[in-house]
Amino acid sequence: YILALAAFQKNVLIDYILHDWSTDPKISELSDYIKVFYDDDLDRHFPQRYTSIVLIKTRKGDSFKERVDFARGTPQNPMTREEINDKFIALAATTVDDSRAMDIIEMVSDLENIENINELTDLLCFKQAI
Repeated sequence: YILALAAFQKNVLIDYILHDWSTDPKISELSDYIKVFYDDDLDRHFPQRYTSIVLIKTRKGDSFKERVDFARGTPQNPMTREEINDKFIALAATTVDDSRAMDIIEMVSDLENIENINELTDLLCFKQAI
């Protein structure tokens, strides 16, 4: 159901995987149409490559196929700075607000010019309200 979830959420975060989405009728219905197949040829290159092929067939009969030999974010298929920042903000959202996440990004991107590392560690420390 992760592929169905990704179709609706436009991404997959760890929190999505930990939640049981099987009760969501949209996810459940789309999951019924998804088939996963083992491929000896793809497995032969594992773990050097995490190759995946996705084939989508529409009700109208159109087909769309995409092959990715290296997972997004690997050295062979790197993410852009914007993608990294967006992912950080999404993951950090469970702990800090967007403003603080942006402050962390800005400070880390200029790390060599930080005079006192405590500035960064203060931003990174989760301070729970009492």
